[in-house]
Amino acid sequence: MPDTVLRTIVDATGKRRVLILQRANGTFGFEVEHRGDNPMERGWIRDGQHPLSVCGSAEVALREATGRVEWLAGALDLVLETAIDYDEVFRRGGRNLGDEDFALFKCPSCARVYLIDYEVDTIYLDADDLSRRTDASPGSFACVACGYTFRADEPIIGPKADRKFTVTWADLARTVRWSISGVCLLIGD
Repeated sequence: MPDTVLRTIVDATGKRRVLILQRANGTFGFEVEHRGDNPMERGWIRDGQHPLSVCGSAEVALREATGRVEWLAGALDLVLETAIDYDEVFRRGGRNLGDEDFALFKCPSCARVYLIDYEVDTIYLDADDLSRRTDASPGSFACVACGYTFRADEPIIGPKADRKFTVTWADLARTVRWSISGVCLLIGD
């Protein structure tokens, strides 16, 4: 029986990840992998630094990985695209043309969180009323809370986005109501 991946944590660049595993022998551990810059390298490449980590539980394996992998602590707090509950977004009226690709970003000035459908360049302004939208064309958007103008030459999502635009779970806890992993987080606006 092969190892079972219990959890995958990817860094903000999308080029490094940690796998929390349950091994075939019943023990737990973690592996660190990266994507190479060489276009001939496909898939994930195991770093090989921690293949012998043996832990009694997945929680211990995660704690050990956090202590040994420099970037991991910061990545644990990021809200990734995979956390967005598309069904809930659609239920609230967020459907566009049928090929939606959602991500979250925040205003670096006031930390207001926004949902974007980057497939059709649409920014949702209100988590409770997804009919409130605006065009996300570069340089055309200003934060509705503080007026911060997002510059056209500054990516707000994806691996090239500055960390000041990335959304953490703590940011969600301080801002508006968004649907993440099927849970509606209701927090003061």
